[in-house]
Amino acid sequence: MAIRLSDCWGDLTPLQQQFNIACRESDRVVLRCGRQVGKTEYLARRTVAAVLQGKQVWYLTPTHQLGKVAFRRCVALVRKLPADVRRQFKARRSAPHELMHASGGMATWLTTGNPDSLQGATLDECIIDEAATVRDLTQIIEQYVEPTLAVKRGRLVLASTPKGEGDFAKYCRLWREVHAPTTANPLIDPAWVEARRQELEAQGRGYYFRQEYLAEIVDELGVFWERLPTIDTLDAQQPYDACGIDWGVSSPYAAVYIGIVGDTLYVADELYRAGVAAEDQARMILTRKARMYVADPSTPDGVLTVWRECGLVPKLASRDRVGGWEMIRQLIAADKLVISPNCQHLLDEMTHAQHDPRRPDDLIGDDHALDALRYAVVELYTLLGLRVRTLQRHAQQESALQPDSVMVALAERARQNYIRAATRKRR
Repeated sequence: MAIRLSDCWGDLTPLQQQFNIACRESDRVVLRCGRQVGKTEYLARRTVAAVLQGKQVWYLTPTHQLGKVAFRRCVALVRKLPADVRRQFKARRSAPHELMHASGGMATWLTTGNPDSLQGATLDECIIDEAATVRDLTQIIEQYVEPTLAVKRGRLVLASTPKGEGDFAKYCRLWREVHAPTTANPLIDPAWVEARRQELEAQGRGYYFRQEYLAEIVDELGVFWERLPTIDTLDAQQPYDACGIDWGVSSPYAAVYIGIVGDTLYVADELYRAGVAAEDQARMILTRKARMYVADPSTPDGVLTVWRECGLVPKLASRDRVGGWEMIRQLIAADKLVISPNCQHLLDEMTHAQHDPRRPDDLIGDDHALDALRYAVVELYTLLGLRVRTLQRHAQQESALQPDSVMVALAERARQNYIRAATRKRR
């Protein structure tokens, strides 16, 4: 039975119609998208429609989680089809996810993290979602994907928000491209987009708005930190509140020591040396005492074993680089991060850090001391907030105990007691 998919799913938006026209007119298409333009919905509809037509489709994503989101959206679309059509579908929900139809059509969700698994198929179409974040995109396309499309002269669709110059940007220039900024979606309030622009530009992150919302290929981003922390000498006594450690042998290992002074994080000292054995690293780090040691999460097990034998037992840090940089940025903006002038390597790395063209919220350049700082800051960030609230509570309590405050409170209490007694007497 022939069905109109638009009757089941609704009409495409104007942007999605542009996507469709490009895919009809070319077999190599790039969708360069900002946020909330309907990219995922369009790709899911395209996938289910192809399976209904008996086609073989690959849906590739950088991670299993992204693939799972797209798979679930396809299953949701299948559920909106008429019952007799819906019953002809089968879905395998274990990885790799598959959606099959009685016509012989099948879509398979795979990740690009294991390219050797991308072989042996004969495809009608391949979709690569979030293509700008795929490592070695050109190699995956040329060595693995193109051969699967050769027999049927299949279609290849790349879709992503751009991430600076890179392989995805190259294909934007080579293939049929549809540029879809967030501002082109009539369903989104322009005032909301403008508010995001003003917010991000006020944070010194105008590049992020241009990339994520205007879908521009931002190729020159400049220095990573809009401003540097305060450089000063504060009174931070050992043991320090935390020591962040970035492991290294041929490249330098770094350790930074941080104390909380009032409501401010103070980087009091650093170690920074190359060619030092793990045992000597531990001994040098322990010459300065800290309440907590936080280490690079990728530190080899052998190094951790040697450290523990020497008495250094660190907690492994968070792997969230971008989140850590944002915490440091917020501390700098609030004047809550101070660095000792003794920490010359850390200050040098902060001065020379540049935005990563492929991932503008991350940095490139030497980052050994910066990573050590990030490890410690992430652990101390919540603790700092708790300490600030404790200090505020203590200040309020002390204020309440001041003589003037006490006398005012007693006088008010006496007045209320007098009023209550007079009221009872009149009754």
